[in-house]
Amino acid sequence: MKKFVITLARQYGCGGRTVSKMVADKLGIKYYDKELINIAAEQNGVDGEFYKNFDEKAGTKFASMFSMSSANSYFIPIYNDIQINDKLFYTQADIIKEVAKEPCIIVGRCADYILRDEENVINVFLHANIECRKKRLVEKYGVKDKNISKTIAKADKQRASYYNTYTDLTWGDVKNYNLTINTSHLTLEQVADVIVEYVRKYLSND
Repeated sequence: MKKFVITLARQYGCGGRTVSKMVADKLGIKYYDKELINIAAEQNGVDGEFYKNFDEKAGTKFASMFSMSSANSYFIPIYNDIQINDKLFYTQADIIKEVAKEPCIIVGRCADYILRDEENVINVFLHANIECRKKRLVEKYGVKDKNISKTIAKADKQRASYYNTYTDLTWGDVKNYNLTINTSHLTLEQVADVIVEYVRKYLSND
């Protein structure tokens, strides 16, 4: 199988992590989500649990003040005093470019933008209506939150802020993705099957 990478962005409560694992299993490729935190923590000599507090959370607007590089580092910082959020983003960006040398699926973390100049990168976005997301969070993930609507809105806002800070694109804009799927009326396995079928057809036509 030729080299390819799937990036998967998702609204909170759409089952993105579960779907990604299913896709990885069905295609026999590697899966990266929280694993990226542990790799970044190891590289920077930081406790992984500490880094989890900053994962996919926007730092400063430094991204617009960095120059692109074709070297190993994705960004060349102008300033040495970088916030933890920014440091984690830069480290994960380097890791993403490295793991993308082999077929894999990467969840979130601006992977579509980081890999935008690579070949055979298939960008997927999952979304669903609010009632479906509430039900899924409660029934499948055991979320017990009387203010679940606010929790969902906060999580989506956080992901959008992260993406919009570190890229020059808008999170959730359909123009950024090869495939967008409304998971409201499908099982998560059906969603995974749709992605797998799309990937196979995409590669066969390449």
